[in-house]
Amino acid sequence: MENDDVDMHAADTNEAVVLSILILCIRLVSSFGAAVIELDDMKKRLKEMEDEAAALREMQAKVEKEMGSVQDAGTASASQANREEIDSRSVFVGNVDYSCTPEEVQQHFQSCGTVNRVTIRTDKFGQPKGYAYVEFLEAEAVQEALLLNESELHGRQLKVTAKRTNLPGMKQHRPRRSNPYMGFRGRTPYAPPFMYSPYGYGYITLYSSFFNVREEKMALASSSSLMTLNVKPYLFAAPRRSVVVTNCAKSTEGSKSTAATTWRSWSVDSWRAKKAVQLPEYPDANELDQVLQTLSSFPPIVFAGEARSLEEKLAQAAMGNAFLLQGGDCAESFKEFNANNIRDTFRVILQMGVVLMFGGQMPVIKVGRMAGQFAKPRSDPFEEKNGVKLPSYRGDNVNGDTFDAASRVPDPQRMIRAYCQSVATLNLLRAFATGGYAAMQRVNQWNLDFMEHSEQGDRYRELAHRVDEALGFMGVAGLTSEHPIMTTTDFWTSHECLLLPYEEALTREDSTTGLYYDCSAHMLWVGERTRQLDGAHVEFLRGVANPLGIKVSDKMVPDELVKLIDILNPKNKPGRITVIVRMGAENMRVKLPHLIRAVRRAGQIVTWVSDPMHGNTIKAPSGLKTRTFDAIRGELRAFFDVHDQEGSYPGGVHLEMTGQNVTECVGGSRTITYDDLSSRYHTHCDPRLNASQSLELAFNIAERLRKRRLNSLRI
Repeated sequence: MENDDVDMHAADTNEAVVLSILILCIRLVSSFGAAVIELDDMKKRLKEMEDEAAALREMQAKVEKEMGSVQDAGTASASQANREEIDSRSVFVGNVDYSCTPEEVQQHFQSCGTVNRVTIRTDKFGQPKGYAYVEFLEAEAVQEALLLNESELHGRQLKVTAKRTNLPGMKQHRPRRSNPYMGFRGRTPYAPPFMYSPYGYGYITLYSSFFNVREEKMALASSSSLMTLNVKPYLFAAPRRSVVVTNCAKSTEGSKSTAATTWRSWSVDSWRAKKAVQLPEYPDANELDQVLQTLSSFPPIVFAGEARSLEEKLAQAAMGNAFLLQGGDCAESFKEFNANNIRDTFRVILQMGVVLMFGGQMPVIKVGRMAGQFAKPRSDPFEEKNGVKLPSYRGDNVNGDTFDAASRVPDPQRMIRAYCQSVATLNLLRAFATGGYAAMQRVNQWNLDFMEHSEQGDRYRELAHRVDEALGFMGVAGLTSEHPIMTTTDFWTSHECLLLPYEEALTREDSTTGLYYDCSAHMLWVGERTRQLDGAHVEFLRGVANPLGIKVSDKMVPDELVKLIDILNPKNKPGRITVIVRMGAENMRVKLPHLIRAVRRAGQIVTWVSDPMHGNTIKAPSGLKTRTFDAIRGELRAFFDVHDQEGSYPGGVHLEMTGQNVTECVGGSRTITYDDLSSRYHTHCDPRLNASQSLELAFNIAERLRKRRLNSLRI
């Protein structure tokens, strides 16, 4: 029995082995069969892919023919001539720093001539390749640009040669042939979409390829200038193949000659041949001429170099690297002219500057509506009270605000007094800015007496203590309180360019550049009522080299804004144009995006600034004009929201404000009501924010700037 058991066990073992071998063989046969089936499927798929490749090649040839890539001999010859003409106006710039923007390259070469286009090439991952192309409108500018070889930009020596074209995509690339052994994979290169520039101006044109048909061929076939397709923009950045900033000036010879003729035809008095609005009618023309001759012999109030410095600062604001704080009286007056009022307004601007600088972590450009902001535009040339109709009050440099016939007669002698007051005001402001009053060590001493126990005063004191601690640390690190940057501040003046005879009389030719500057202020702006494209005010402003502002309401249409910017800044110089938007919160959300997009499509570089005051003026039950703090804050919020949505930069704020403890705008943390308006309503024109309301608004803006800064760091 024992032997039988052994035999049975051995038999079972042999049977299990045989069964295992049989299962393995079945699996091998099945695998071989599946492999044969899979090989047949692969052959079938290969045949389908080859058919697809043939169809795609046929489609490619058809599309290229429709897009004009298959050209006749004449068209090809014209295209080649066009390339050579562009080559003659272009330079290749090597060793460009990877963090450099097209706008900075444009600024570096703008002294050579009119820069028509700057292109920084990047790879498909959005990383700069370290070189750029600069195309000028004038061929002779190339020789000037070559002199900048080995000049420094961002600490790197540039290599400048007149070598290659500035239009990406000029080189004709042959399509890659498919591999017959690997099949056709339908290889399509990365094709990013057209999108809006994150700089808020210029183009980011993403040259891609779809079946090797380039979009720029359509542009070359239809025009000698760059075109963009009407494609819905994306709100988020995509990897860039080439970043292009295009000047608004066209590259055609006709456009160049027209622009040159336009600039040659300007003179300081050419505005007199245009239609002028909002100008007073002086009864004695001889007296007016004598006053203007006297003003022409006076020294300038400001200097050209100061205006150029402001323009450079504003160029930084256009790129999101600085913030403009522009504020002051609605209209200066002869009655309220005294040192204390000037000091208090200057002090509030200093406080607001500290708050904005601390929250935004960026330089704040401080510009006052001071030392020249006298004249005011009027919607009606006459005003009527109790049945008596008299000419409207147009500002202390024109006539008086007293409602009687003698006061309302325009008096040219008032321009002399306005000049003297402007000189005295600016002299005091310069003393405050450079004489130690604006020293950062005095940040705790800038608080106004009536804000001592207010919420905004407490917030400011807390911030001042933090600034003191930071100053102490910097002092230990070696940046002592004696350093000029700690004891002085830059301060500029501005006003509306309204009274053209006065502005003409104070216009001077700069001996260093040969340009004309209106030396009545560092910065001028054209108002809503005087911005006609063919009007006298635009004619005058296009010829002066000061930084210019454009007041824009909800009545402005995008095309008109683009044309106006083109007239005032044909060379597309950064910092030259500041667009000051005033339209109310609701209109801001609806209309501002269209203006931003139009300016961006035109490649124009501007600084976007919010004026939340003029679009929110209402009449109180008492009949007094006022503005609500909530409406002002709401418009500023809308301004920042729109720029966040469009990917552009909120460059500044423009306020009518005073350092006095007035009650002219209702609301704010101290809750001024309609009943409080009459207690300290001192303005003789439009209502102003008082110091507490101004500082509260500064804290709100600083919070938005801080959020933008933190979001940019996360990105």
